[in-house]
Amino acid sequence: SGFILFGFVTVCCQNARAFHHCGGRPSLGRRRALHQTHTSRVGALNSSALDAVDSFYRTMPLASAFLTCGVKASLADTVAQTRTGLAISSALEESDGSDTLSVEATSPFDSRRNVAFLLYGGLYQGMAQEIIFNEGFPLVFGHGTDAVTVLS
Repeated sequence: SGFILFGFVTVCCQNARAFHHCGGRPSLGRRRALHQTHTSRVGALNSSALDAVDSFYRTMPLASAFLTCGVKASLADTVAQTRTGLAISSALEESDGSDTLSVEATSPFDSRRNVAFLLYGGLYQGMAQEIIFNEGFPLVFGHGTDAVTVLS
């Protein structure tokens, strides 16, 4: 998104300069040219950023699997811990003090648990499943996607 923001700011600055040089009212043809310039530059910027991501995922499958699945697992645990903490906090506020909920149960975030989710997500769900599905299964079931290979 940093690349996109940089491209947007660059195009806006160029449009502002063109607007200033035209006395504040660019012609319809100039406005179309500015829009096409903006569209082509943002498109090229998006294309180069997407090409870099695509290249990363194609050339480094294990690293990309670890990164994707590890971050996803960590974020999911963060959401779960946050929602659980909010639920416990609201239960404590509504209670009359006779509940067995402890104040320690409302700790906002367990970073060790989150790192465990990150490692499990990255190592097993990411890297191990990448190897199992993309290297192991083709050895057992074949490499083709045609009907004969699938049905055999």
